[in-house]
Amino acid sequence: MQIQNTTDSLVITIPKGIIPPDEIQDFLDYLRYRELVSQSKATEAEIEELCEDINEGMAKRHAERNQ
Repeated sequence: MQIQNTTDSLVITIPKGIIPPDEIQDFLDYLRYRELVSQSKATEAEIEELCEDINEGMAKRHAERNQ
């Protein structure tokens, strides 16, 4: 594994076969999440409300599919 530190980025090289592709995707998804959160101006209350709305919508769609 190699890590290259440039002025404005970090380049990580991982040999193929060491980490399963799904685990690499999970890690990349986590990095994307961190990037988005770092730029967010939402308050904790707004995030909670959004999560509740999403969960309610998902539960409703799930119930409709199972009818």
